Amino acid sequence: MSIKTFAVDDGYAYTKVAWMNEDRRIETMVIPSVAAIGLHLTGFDGGGSGGYTTDDLNFTVSQSVSKPQSTEFEDYPFSPMNRVIVHHALLETGKVRPGDTLEIALSVPMSVFYSQSNEEREQLRERRAKSFAHTVFPVGVDDPEPKSLGFSAVSVYPEAASAFIDYLFGDDGKMVNDNHGPVAIVDVGGHTTDVAVMLEGFQIDQRQSGTDEIGVLNLIRGIEDGVRSKYKFQPFAGLAERALREPGNRVRIQGKIIDLSEIVTRAKHAVAEDIYQSVQRRIGGAHGLDAVVFVGGGATVMSDVLKSYPHVQVPPEPHFANARGMLKYMNYLR
Repeated sequence: MSIKTFAVDDGYAYTKVAWMNEDRRIETMVIPSVAAIGLHLTGFDGGGSGGYTTDDLNFTVSQSVSKPQSTEFEDYPFSPMNRVIVHHALLETGKVRPGDTLEIALSVPMSVFYSQSNEEREQLRERRAKSFAHTVFPVGVDDPEPKSLGFSAVSVYPEAASAFIDYLFGDDGKMVNDNHGPVAIVDVGGHTTDVAVMLEGFQIDQRQSGTDEIGVLNLIRGIEDGVRSKYKFQPFAGLAERALREPGNRVRIQGKIIDLSEIVTRAKHAVAEDIYQSVQRRIGGAHGLDAVVFVGGGATVMSDVLKSYPHVQVPPEPHFANARGMLKYMNYLR
């Protein structure tokens, strides 16, 4: 039996998955990186909903949990919480079942990947692989012998640089953009913004590349602060994400449709300005670059305000760029 291969960009705000279908085309899906310790949701039939157990801990993975745990802690990539969110995302693709054995790639920020020696990077990979060697069992599944996903191999790849692979190559592995001039990849994630200046031959200009702690979660907090200030109540879990997702930023609060577009726009511009200043510190006016390519979840929700450079590009579904790039690397380049 062939081993199924998946690339997982397990970010602090969203977890993105990419895989090849039978026609060798890339398919993708995304879930919010939202979970809470304990079992909080029950299905109509009384069974569990989004429940998992690992290391003798129960978790609920769902955007519907009212008080989710924060993902913004140093050891999140190695935590039981990360493990159950990634398992849930893989199962939600509908392409795997508990008991299957997979090969997966996982992402890490540029600053983490390239600040370490080869030996330290291997230790990082081993630490992530060790985490995924722990079993994760879905709760409420009618199976007398519950099964966990197994992993034949766990790889670790740098964010932003992976998005460059996606920029260069199509689903079939053929080059769609040349690799002659330098290109800046700006990956606006949940917790961090990576800048990778990529040179010919897949080299990285370390002087202009790096990571800053600003991303979509700052935008979400900005929206929540705006709601708190204007409407004088504590925003409920998922309100900001819903405002970003719904047409016209209109959401239902206390049974009424409320227009939050002014609050969302103000928060977007504030975070976009911080991101622009972060990027400008690294690449200046970008006059010597062929393109500045914005990817990540931030590029999805803020594409309308991330236009400070005239040669900005935002690819289709930019939040999947890292996952697609990792998958292309696994299939065509390694």
